[in-house]
This record gives sequence, C-alpha cells and structure tokens, in this order.
Amino acid sequence: MLPQEVIFRKRNGSALTREELADFMDGYTAGTVSDAQMSAFLMSVFHAGMSFEETAILTELFIASGARFDLSDIPGRKVDKHSTGGVGDKTSLLLVPIVAAAGVPVPMISGRGLGHTGGTLDKLESIPGFRTDLSENVFRDTLRATGMAMMGQTDSIVPLDRRIYALRDVTATIDILPFIAASIMSKKIAGGADALVLDVKTGGGAFMNSEERARELATLLCGIGARFGLPTIGFLTGMDRPLGRAIGNWLEVVEVVDCLRGLPSPDLMEVTIALAGGMIFLGKKAASLQAGMEVAREMVRTGLAYRKFIDLVGAQGGDVSIVEDTLRAPLAKAATEVHAARGGHIASIDARRLGLLAAQLGAGRSAPGDTIDPTAGIVLDRAAGDRVEEGDIVCRLFSSTQRSLAVFREEAAPRSASRPRSRNCVLSFTRRLTNEVFSHGLRHSNRRRDRVTPLRRFSLVLPVVLCCAALFPTASAQPLGDTLRILRVDTSNFPTIRVHVRAYCSGTHVKDISAMPIRVVDGNVDRQFSVWCPTETQPMSVTLCLDRSGSVAGTSILTRP
Repeated sequence: MLPQEVIFRKRNGSALTREELADFMDGYTAGTVSDAQMSAFLMSVFHAGMSFEETAILTELFIASGARFDLSDIPGRKVDKHSTGGVGDKTSLLLVPIVAAAGVPVPMISGRGLGHTGGTLDKLESIPGFRTDLSENVFRDTLRATGMAMMGQTDSIVPLDRRIYALRDVTATIDILPFIAASIMSKKIAGGADALVLDVKTGGGAFMNSEERARELATLLCGIGARFGLPTIGFLTGMDRPLGRAIGNWLEVVEVVDCLRGLPSPDLMEVTIALAGGMIFLGKKAASLQAGMEVAREMVRTGLAYRKFIDLVGAQGGDVSIVEDTLRAPLAKAATEVHAARGGHIASIDARRLGLLAAQLGAGRSAPGDTIDPTAGIVLDRAAGDRVEEGDIVCRLFSSTQRSLAVFREEAAPRSASRPRSRNCVLSFTRRLTNEVFSHGLRHSNRRRDRVTPLRRFSLVLPVVLCCAALFPTASAQPLGDTLRILRVDTSNFPTIRVHVRAYCSGTHVKDISAMPIRVVDGNVDRQFSVWCPTETQPMSVTLCLDRSGSVAGTSILTRP
C-alpha cells in the first residue's frame, strides 16, 4: 500500500493492520517513506489515536529494528525500572543498590535529562570517572559480578524509535500515548529484563500533568508488558513538587549518599521504598509488595545498600573516595540564598519552574549536545507546607557557569499562603500480571512503619551546606561511638567552613569525620549539626559557636544518653 494511503486511513480513524504498519515502518527505515510522510502520519495518530493492538504491533516493530540483549545466562530474575521523568528524581540511583542488595539483579538502561527534567546518566557522570558508555559485554560482566549495571542506550537498541522520536520532538507530536508507550516498552523489553517497575509521574512537574492521562499511560504500559510476557507494575507518583531536597546532578548524588547512610528525606524515600518493594516482589525475593518494601527498608537500615552503591561506583570506573567523602568534590563557584519575603506557610513549590531554573544555572540542557555543569542546581531548605518567617532561607542556588545568581532569586522564591497543602507522593499503582488490570491506592497494615502516608511536612538539614557527612551504619557488628571531639575547624574558605570531628567509644578512637561545608552568616552563629556513628541510627549532636573571623569561640558536645 502506498504511504499516503496509510496516512489517509489513519487520518480517517481506521485501525491499521500489522502488514500496513510494518510496510510503513520498513519504508521509513529504507528511505521510501520520507520524513514529511512520517510527520503527517504522526499528526494523524495524534488526532485519531491507536488501538491497543496497533500499539502492541508498533512496540514489536520497534524491538525488531535493532538488537536485543540476552541475559538468560545470568542467574536470578532480573528486574528493571523506568521513570517518565521528574524534577529532583534520583530514585534510580537509590533503587539499584537497594534492590541488588536484596539479591535481585538490576540491568538498567537509562537516559539523559532534557528540558526541566533530570537524567540518570547525567547524575552518574557527575561522579568523576563513572562510565555509562558500556558495551554489551561490559554491561553483562558488570551485572554478573555485582548484581547491577547502569548504562545509556546504545545505537543498536531500538534505532527506529530513536529516529522517530527525533522527528516527534520537532513536530509537536511528543505527546502521543501509543508512541510514548511503544518507545518506553520496546527499550525495556530489548534490554533483557525479566520484569519491570514503572514510575509514571503526574502533576505540574511531569510530562503527564493530568492524573487521568498518567493513569491511562500506566495502564497501557502494563498491558504491553503483559502482551510480551514481561510482568509489570506501574506506580503513579506525584510531581507537583520536586522529589527530595536537591535538584542538580552532583547535588542529587550527595543526597543519594546521605539517604543510603540513613539520613531522612521522607518524600524521596517514600517513593523509593515503594518502587524498590515492587522490584523485590517481582524479583521473587518477597511474597508481596508490602514484604518487598520491608526488605528494602532493611537494606538501607543495615547499610548493605550503601555498600552496594560503592560497589557500583567502583565497578563502573567512578572515584569511590569522592563518594565516601563528598567533601572532596569541587564546590560550585557561585552560591546564593533565597529568603522568604514574608511569613506564612509555603503553599507550593513549583517543580517545573525550579527544574527549568536549575537548567538555566547549568544543571540541564536545552539541546541534546549541551554541556552539563555537575555542580549547578538548587537545594531546598523548606518543603511545601512548612511554616516560614520573613527572612528565613527557603533554598540555595549553586552554579559554576553563571557569574551572578542574584537575578534568579525571585524566580526561585516559593508562593506562601495561610494554610499548607499536601498530597501523597505515591498515589496508586496499576499492575497487569494476568489478563486484568487492577488500579487502586496502596494499602498496608496498620503498623506505622508499613504505611505509605501523605507527606504533610518535613524540615531537613541540607546535604551540601549544613549537615555533617555521616558515618554509615554497617551490617557487621561494630562498637558504637559514645563521645565526639572537634579536631579542627578549616576556615580557609571562610565564610564557608569545614569541621573535623573524631568519634570515640569508651575512650578508644573509632572514626574521624569530615563535616559537610557549613555556611557562616553574620558571624556569632551557633550551629548544631548531627553525626552518625557505626551501626547507630540515632545521631549525636554538636553545637559549634563561631566568631566573625571564623575562629571557634566555643563548642558543646552532646553525647548519647
């Protein structure tokens, strides 16, 4: 059939046969179907839609256009994860070591950030030396050796989708659900995983800002998974606000390290634990989603997930010492604080606006070839729903490419209101493991630790400015620290200082700790920060008093009761 006849039939709402779709796609690959004709076809699908059967055929054609990884010789049920993109979404960096620590192999093929959303590859490559351009053999060897591997899409995987995506990007046809679904699922199926967990974002910072449309996409993705024998669970998660505290590549890696060491980040870990629970469940290391979530929590609590992350960094060429001591990484050349203009509650934090602002600071790209500044980004002091007084710091901006950050302050300021608004981070999940689709809210037992609850408020110490680098808890038994002493205060970069602390157990030296950079404002500042000791999840507190020159005027060490 002539290409224009296929376009005509689809424009008029007809369902295309396998032969018609295959001939049209093969023609595009061979050059007998032009870019103009493919553009017309895309616009026809945009208006007329596609049936589920057509979408499944399109997925099959995408897969057949390139290579397909065969990971069947690697033991275990391999589970992958995909996110539709968000602001501050660093869940992949957390999930991979958590799930691998639970004994589920994770082969993950990820993408880069574009526009207001971040990319997993960009975050990983902010770790000096970390390689994501792996060959299939290196990818397989890393997966076999460590139980996990993370890489970018190769030219051999789904090349037809890559070419059509580039055309969709310039013809305003990105937002076609059948092509979105076929694009996502073809890459994941070709990647060789045995099961898949999907994080479908919805809200102002997501590509699918309508919850109804996000649910439709999740259902379609899970249906395609069932068609191809790939057990799939799709989670709907909120993206009305950034996920976690940090927006920007290295800043997000620091937050990941903090979370794996046990520091709290409630909304980020709520989503991470839910997704990890789904992966552990699909990997047959837990009998239910709830049990999988409990296993995920245990991997973080014992420190096994942190050790796995260190293994991943080392296996893919990254500088492990930088991850173990994030203070060794270069700081951004410019930084500024954004203050609350008036008192009240923070009504909302616009995820899309902050994502675009972070890109302007250098953390993102507007075109695929743009250079990333790994130090650039935003760190949030306050969350939606928090009470602030006039002059309180609400966030900090960082950049090594922008000379002046003052012009960005107003754009970063949140809206305030008399009452806070809140929303669950994990909204629901959809799964298609048999022939039926289930869609409902997450429900767990009445035990507090098992429940996924609405995020109403969190107030966190910043990972790159105010808090100490933690001594991570380990799985093996170690003595607990019971006394802290300040060794020295580094004021060479005043007013940003670094504090060096030594931990003791019953008078025996246990560990030296380098604190994260602490910003001194207006001098005479009393700053209390926390230090974690081995196998201990409850911090010890240190209060540091400084004079205007940065000299230590006094310290107070509060030991554990």
